[in-house]
Amino acid sequence: MRRVLIFLLAGWVSGLSSAVASVALDTKGARTFVEFAFRPAKVGAQPFAQEWWAEIRRPDGTVRAFPAFFDGDGLWRVRVRAEARGEYRLQRVRRGDAAGQRTEPQIALEGGATIVHDGPLAVPAVRRHPAQADAFQRTDGAPYYPVGLNVAWARDDAYYLRAFAALRDAGANWVRLWVVSWGELDPAWREEPARSPASGELDLEIARRWDRLLAAAEEHGLYVQVVLFQHGQFSTEVNPSWPRHPWNTRNGGFLADPAAFFTDARAQRETRLKLRYFAARYGYSAAVLAWELFNEVHYTDAWKRSRRHDAVVRWHAEMADYLRRHDPHGHLVTTSAEDLTSPLWRTMDYYQPHLYAVNGLAHARRFPGLPLPADKPVFYGEIGDDHQAFATSEDKVSGAGLVPPLWAGLMAAGALPAQLWYWDRVLDTPRWGEFAAWSRFVAQARFAERTHELQEFRPEIHTAVCVPQVLTPGFHWAAREPLTLDVAAACDPLVALADVPEYVVPPRRALLADGHPDRVTLVFDRVAPGRVQVRLKDVGERGATIAIERDGGGKERVTWPREKRASKETLRPGELAFAVPAGRHAVTLRNLGPDSFRIGSIQVQGDEVTALAAIGRRSATAAMVYLWHREGVMAAAPTAAASGELVLDAVDAGRWRIMWWDMERGGPAQVEERAHAGGALRVATPEIARHAAVLIEKIE
Repeated sequence: MRRVLIFLLAGWVSGLSSAVASVALDTKGARTFVEFAFRPAKVGAQPFAQEWWAEIRRPDGTVRAFPAFFDGDGLWRVRVRAEARGEYRLQRVRRGDAAGQRTEPQIALEGGATIVHDGPLAVPAVRRHPAQADAFQRTDGAPYYPVGLNVAWARDDAYYLRAFAALRDAGANWVRLWVVSWGELDPAWREEPARSPASGELDLEIARRWDRLLAAAEEHGLYVQVVLFQHGQFSTEVNPSWPRHPWNTRNGGFLADPAAFFTDARAQRETRLKLRYFAARYGYSAAVLAWELFNEVHYTDAWKRSRRHDAVVRWHAEMADYLRRHDPHGHLVTTSAEDLTSPLWRTMDYYQPHLYAVNGLAHARRFPGLPLPADKPVFYGEIGDDHQAFATSEDKVSGAGLVPPLWAGLMAAGALPAQLWYWDRVLDTPRWGEFAAWSRFVAQARFAERTHELQEFRPEIHTAVCVPQVLTPGFHWAAREPLTLDVAAACDPLVALADVPEYVVPPRRALLADGHPDRVTLVFDRVAPGRVQVRLKDVGERGATIAIERDGGGKERVTWPREKRASKETLRPGELAFAVPAGRHAVTLRNLGPDSFRIGSIQVQGDEVTALAAIGRRSATAAMVYLWHREGVMAAAPTAAASGELVLDAVDAGRWRIMWWDMERGGPAQVEERAHAGGALRVATPEIARHAAVLIEKIE
């Protein structure tokens, strides 16, 4: 297009009504933003660090300042979301300085000062719900209920396009992308050191890739959670990429210690430069759900090793404030961290922990330290099967444990759906149908509209087939209060199982100070005496001694001596057993050290439970129930199936539709309508080898 240069004195655009660029973008992939461009008469040094603002009058007559971004070759651009058709006019351009003052230097406008937009409008943006603290709402008034998948990185755009199309076709609306070098998505750090930009600069090739990805996400109806930093960049222990970081002094950078990232003045300047650029270049996009400041910040050296928690909290507050001041489009801001009681959440718009549990079915409904409903939206931004208890290694490799926790998470009142991490294990695999079935059920059951009227409940389930009652740990390694578990109640699929620890630590001061449990208390209430068997996954190389304390006394000890491991991966399994008399009794398993031990399972010999378990949510007019086979749900090839009767109490009289869901593809597998006289509603289940879901709705 022919370049039109109009010199503007004092930054004002005046007398330019004849310079109109008409933009009629009505084809697929058309822009949903309005863009102006200008060239300063003097560019000066460090163009990426320069702060330019443009005041733009929108079709409704309002005038607002929007940040401009450097796009190379002496050119700055400013983008405004197209929320209405009509005339957009650039009225003034100003430059900010280090003291916060704004001057109006001479610039040359490239293109017109007025643009008439009559093309497609941007999708509605997502905000916190004005009346429901724990919910999201789109700007068109519709609820936003995030359902999707992490696709954190991929080297080629074609993969993203396939993933976005698959998510759209499955009815999903959420995706999470990381700003990382190995995915060629970090404009401040290319994977090849020779290609990384100099300090204070950004790579425009990467910046333009983000243009394409966000436009594609919007075309596919997806809202993107943009992760700006991740823990490994500033960690020497957990997924460390710090040794390769261009800011590392060993690589010619300016930081000797990754923990200093949160306090070093230069690091903060470079961080603000990057944040401002993202807000200026991509802030127009309503497809950006949120800026996520950090992925798993608790794994950075500053938090984990140096314990500079106050500095990390302060950094979050300052950077969130900086983003909001430079993002007039008003995107949400979040982070991800394991401690939901940390003060760093005070300045975030929603909670976003991650979950890699031993018992995903229980833990997907549990948010430690955060009572539900919460004071702001909450969901697991990542969920995976890393530590899930499987019967065999083949079960894990098969991916059988990926989708069931997503179903369980739907049944947690007050929380939003969990988002699967392992995109590479579901996309283009046979497990994709299972994921799509879950996503489509969310839409069919209208969770988004109904969620605040749906209460958790545990329907009765009766089966002719019973299986041994086996309790497994809920979490792998985390700071939690020592648990007291009512074993009798835990035979039902209670969320309390989420708090059973796998690791029980020795009484070392540092571990106890961090809040790790050194004991587990099991409460039994029995008609007849029983014998409890505890299988230990590992007793540690240094060995362990477990004290068995009955009702606060009667201690006995079981000891495993030191034994050298064959390799770091080699586990030392063990077992212990103890008798429990009739009546109500508490038994504490206390670790006396020297090593941690890991619980594998707890079983009362001879006790059985129904082969099927069920949890659900319901209102006066609808119920959604998730059922699973206790022994087959996580199996690659279940060996047995069971059927039974589902009982919902106090169901209103009327005509009801019972829809069993196709768990492999999505859609109704079996539909029945029946007249109900009121009271208990009894529903026969199909044969269930792994899991099933049913939607029960009143139709008249």
